[in-house]
Amino acid sequence: MSRIALIIALAAALCATAAFGQSTKIRLGTQTQGALPAGQGGVLNGGTTGQVLSKASSSDYDQAWIDVGDVVGPASATDFHYALFDGTSGKLLQDSALSADAVGTLNLVHTASANAVSSIALHMESNYGGGTPINGFGEHLGFFLETSTTNGREAGRISVAWSDITDASRTAFMDFLLVNNAAAAASKMRLFPSGGLAVNNTTDPGAGIISANTGFRIGTSASTSGVMMQSDGSKFTASSATWPSTGTNGQAVIFDGNDFVTSSNAAESDALNAYQALGSSIKAQTVGVGLDRISSSFTMVDSQAQYVAIWLPVRQTLTGVKWYQQTVGNYTGDNNNKIALYSYSGGTLTRVAQSTNDAALWSQAGGNVVKQKGFSATYDAAPGLYFVALLYNNSAQITAPIIGAAASVGNAGIPAGDFTNSAKLWGNVGSQTDLPSTQASSGLTTATAQNIWVAVY
Repeated sequence: MSRIALIIALAAALCATAAFGQSTKIRLGTQTQGALPAGQGGVLNGGTTGQVLSKASSSDYDQAWIDVGDVVGPASATDFHYALFDGTSGKLLQDSALSADAVGTLNLVHTASANAVSSIALHMESNYGGGTPINGFGEHLGFFLETSTTNGREAGRISVAWSDITDASRTAFMDFLLVNNAAAAASKMRLFPSGGLAVNNTTDPGAGIISANTGFRIGTSASTSGVMMQSDGSKFTASSATWPSTGTNGQAVIFDGNDFVTSSNAAESDALNAYQALGSSIKAQTVGVGLDRISSSFTMVDSQAQYVAIWLPVRQTLTGVKWYQQTVGNYTGDNNNKIALYSYSGGTLTRVAQSTNDAALWSQAGGNVVKQKGFSATYDAAPGLYFVALLYNNSAQITAPIIGAAASVGNAGIPAGDFTNSAKLWGNVGSQTDLPSTQASSGLTTATAQNIWVAVY
C-alpha cells in the first residue's frame, strides 16, 4: 500500500470513531510508571506476568506495576490480634487469640478442653543444633528489663534442663535464676523431679524436702535466738519457750516449766542419773528393778531363753547387754550361748540386735560382778519398750551359772498384769538352740523368780 493510501485509511478510521461519539483517547508510549498526560487514558508499558496496575499516588492517571500475592484474610479481625495461617495452603489467614497492645503487652486467652486435667497454653520446643544433646541441655524463658541507663538488661530466667538426657530414663529439673549486683544470672532455687526444693544450692535434698543453705523462717521471722515455733492453727509463730543452744552427745532435753533445757544426762530416773554420774555406761535397765534392788538370784536352765522388759527413755545407740553374775558357770557349751535385743509391738517381739555365739559367755572368770557382752553391731534405738533375751545351752554341766534378780513375786500371774496381747514383763521359752528372729508374747511362760536384772549400754 502506498503512503497516500495509508494516510487515507487512518483518517477514515478516526472519522468512524468520531461518528460513534467516542471520546476515549489511546496513548502509546514507553512509560512504565508515572502520570500519563492529563486527559489521556491508556496502559503503562512494561510489567510482568501476574503484576497489576495500582494507583501510585492520589494524582490522576498516576499508576505503577506492582506484585501481589494471593493470601486471603477473614472478612474482619480484632484490632492488635496476630494473624495465623488457616489450614496448610499458605493462602488463608485467620484471627487468633494472641494479641498485643500499643505498649507491647502480650496477651493470650486460652480455653482448656472440657474436663481436661491439663491443657497446653504455651508450648516451647528446643532441638539440639547438631549431634547428640548432653546433660544440661534445656530451654528457658528470659526476662529483660530497662535499667536506669540501658534497655533490655537481663533480670532473670526460668529454665528447664535435662539432668539425664537418655530418652528411656529422661529426667529434668527446673531452675530459677536471678541477676544480683549486675553479675550474670545465677541459680537461686532449683526444683527436682523427686519433689525436693533446693534454695541457694543445686543438690537434690530428697522427696518433699526443702533445703536452704543458711536456714529459713516459717511464718513470722524469728524474734529471739533459740525461740521455738508454735502453730496458731494457720501458721507457725514464735513462742515464749526456747530451745537449748548447746549440749553433749546422749543428753536429753526436758521442759522445766518455761523452757526446754538439757538434762544432766539421757536418763529418765534418778537411779540412772546416779549410775552415769558414777561412771557407768548403763542407759536402761529392767522395768522396776534397779541394780541396787538385786536381792535374789536366778539359776539359768539349759536350752531355756529368758526375756526381760526394759524401757529406753530417749533415743540411744546401744552397744550390748549387762547382767550381774553371782556364780560363774562350769559347763561345756553347745548350740548357742548369746544375748539379744528385741523391739516390741502388739504382742510380738522382733530381734533387732544380738551378740555372736560365745560358749564361755556364762563361765567368764569372776563372780558377784557386773559383766557385759556386746552386740555384733551397734543399734540405733528409738525411745520405747524393748526386751533383752539371754540364752544358755550346754552339753555337760558341773555348775549352772547364777545371775542377779529381784525378789520373787507372790504369783506367776503378776508379770502379765492387765496387759493386752498376752504381754508380760518377763518370761521364758524352753527347748531353744538359738534365739529366734521373732517371739510372740503369748509363747512366754512366767514364773515367780525370773525378774532378772539386765541393762543395756
